[in-house]
Amino acid sequence: MTKFEQRHQRLILLVEDRPDDVILFKRALSLAGITNPVFAVRNGQMAARYLAGIGAYRNHCEFPLPELMVLDLKMPGMDGFELLSWVRRQPGLKSLPTVILTSSDDEDDVLRCAELGANSFLVKPGEFSSYVEIAKALGDHWLGHSIGPKLFRPAKRNSPDSGTEL
Repeated sequence: MTKFEQRHQRLILLVEDRPDDVILFKRALSLAGITNPVFAVRNGQMAARYLAGIGAYRNHCEFPLPELMVLDLKMPGMDGFELLSWVRRQPGLKSLPTVILTSSDDEDDVLRCAELGANSFLVKPGEFSSYVEIAKALGDHWLGHSIGPKLFRPAKRNSPDSGTEL
């Protein structure tokens, strides 16, 4: 497989509770020429289960680990802060590139995400053309030029269903 083919196989995990924002994000990626597969989940608990490879996500061939997680903050149930905290405590996932994409521009949210280990904090734009610019930048940097350590799923005792970590 060529480097070009590898780049376009790198999965994006989108954690977003609003279906309209999922559609906007996928459309922006498409218009930016980013053809990477995107798997979207509605909240932090679903994302943690996906990343742990448990429940409906136990088929690791069908649900591979992502190369990039794009994370909203304000979601019902486990929010983005809780998910980010859980991910950063997992030895095999703590280096997962995580970009916050949220409607919040609250300085406290920015600081908290930085303290929890977010790689970037972006505010959802009002204009769709800006969404396309963000998608292009994400693709170029995180999926094109960035190389990170190999990720692996957490041990069962650290899974989100074990009751010990969340």
